[in-house]
Order: sequence, then structure tokens, then C-alpha cells
Amino acid sequence: MTRMKKCLLIMPLNFYSMASQMQAALKKCGYETTLCNDRYPNTTLTKIMWKIGITKALYQKTYSYIKNHFLQTNYDLCIIIKGYGVSTKLIDEIHKTCPVVIGYNFDSFAYNKRALKWYKRCDKFATFDYEDVVRYNLPLIELYSAIEILTPTEPKIYDLFVLQKVHSNRLKFLHKAITILNPQNAYIWLYESNRITAIKNFMHSPILYMKYSKYIHLTPMTYDKYSDYMRQSIFTLDYSHPKQSGITMRCFEALSCKTKIITNNTNVLNDGLFDDSTIICLEINKQYSLEHMENIKKQFKDISYTKNWQSRSINDFVNDLLKLQ
Repeated sequence: MTRMKKCLLIMPLNFYSMASQMQAALKKCGYETTLCNDRYPNTTLTKIMWKIGITKALYQKTYSYIKNHFLQTNYDLCIIIKGYGVSTKLIDEIHKTCPVVIGYNFDSFAYNKRALKWYKRCDKFATFDYEDVVRYNLPLIELYSAIEILTPTEPKIYDLFVLQKVHSNRLKFLHKAITILNPQNAYIWLYESNRITAIKNFMHSPILYMKYSKYIHLTPMTYDKYSDYMRQSIFTLDYSHPKQSGITMRCFEALSCKTKIITNNTNVLNDGLFDDSTIICLEINKQYSLEHMENIKKQFKDISYTKNWQSRSINDFVNDLLKLQ
């Protein structure tokens, strides 16, 4: 019997179900995978410390924890995704137990500057961000959908499904979409990490926060429930951070569910899987003429499906990462 190769996967373990999905996909490729969070300890207090820049002790704690709990054995491969608490010192330590370290960023360097300090220490490093591909001469690896594709396709119940974590200008983008499109049957679930971020987000946009407060929850939606709502919706809302140019996982998940996308990211149209039959681009700060808004409304009311819907799976994503070796 062929020995399973050993992989150490360092990534945010609380980012939806991505870690367990990656673990399952790597198993199909012959890897027994050990999951490791990308920062320790991972508490509300330490998240605040990372945000405000009190990081020296946190880098050391992450280094010590991973070294003592995960680097006492050898691996064939280490994959680092995002790597919030990773340091050059840690990667040098990983190389003592692992011959190949692959890094991947599903943020941009403009948004996640910490990765700039260590990405060159990896044997290979890839990104989802179009601008970083050009600026840093990195390979592009698109994200994926892990939503199970059901046959036959579920009937569409909602004309718009919105699931968003509240931050940056997402409430502003949501409000603009709702104002222009006036959906008759929308399902909206907004999520706050904790009460501290809720206070911060309220202060950032108090009027919109109050307007949409009935949709705000302190618990995240489960992935299974999210998948169901995505399958049952004609459109979903995708907001790309202004400092990022990569295509979000939301877009690939929508595509796999035959759900159209309203997004602020015009780069989506650069990927061959998407076109204007599945995408409405809505720029958050642009003032639209009445004629243009009417055209957007017509697109929103068009429920026909002329696109040959293709999907990019997590297996495609993992295979692309493994090809970097």
C-alpha cells in the first residue's frame, strides 16, 4: 500500500469551512493533512492587538506554539494560506522539518501587508489578486467553490441573497444595490464577529447600521444553510474590498449554483468563467444616470440562463497549488 504523504496546512481555521474542505481535497491527492491555525492564541483580545499593531509578542507566541506543537515531526509539504501570524523565523523553522513550503494569499498585499515580510521565504508563492500578480511577478491561482452541486437544480425562491460580514463599505454597497434594484424577495444575513467590532462598525456608518440592524447577527450562518440559500437565489451580492482585485470565493460559489452575481469588482469579467450574462457590475461610488439604472434593473429582472455554467472546484484549486512544487 502506498504511503500517504504528510502535509502541514497552516491557515485560518475559523474561515468558514475552508480548512476542512482543504483537508478533504488534499486527502484525495494522497496527503494526510495536519491542520494548524495561522496565529496563536486566537482570541478576541489578540485579534484586537493584531489590528492595532501590537504584534511583536504575538509573532513570538505563534512561532513558539507552532514549533512546539506541530514541528516535532517531518512533513513532505507545508502549505500556508494567508498566514496572518507567520514570520520569516517561523518559515525557516518549518524548512527544518519540511522540504517544500508553498504560500498562498487570498488577500492582496495592500490589504495584508504582513505577508510581504515572509512570502519570499517560501519555495513557491501564489495569489488570487490580479494586481499583485503583475506587481510582484507571482502566479495567479483562482479560488473555488466547495458547494455541492445538486441534480436536479433547486427552484429559485429568492431574487436576491445577501450574506456579508460587516466591515469597510459593505453596508454602503448593500444599500446602493437595494436602492437601485428594489428586490421584492430578498434574504439578508449580516454578521458581526463580536460586540466590539459592532460598536466600531456602528460608528463608521450609524445611519445605515440602524437601517439594516434587524439583519445583523452575532452568529455566522452555517455553510450548509448558506449553500441552500445560494442555490435558491437568482442573484447574490459580492463585495470586493477596494484594496483587492482578486475574484472572491463568493463568485465561484454562485457560479456553481447557477446564481447570478452583483459585484463591485470589474475584474470578474477578466476570468473566462464569467461574462455579462451572469454578472452585474455596480460601482459603489459611481453616480448612475436614470437610464443606466433602468438598464441595471432590466438585467436584474432577467432570470434567463443562457450561460454554459461551469464551475471551479476545490480539487482544481488544490491541484493548482500542488503543481507549484
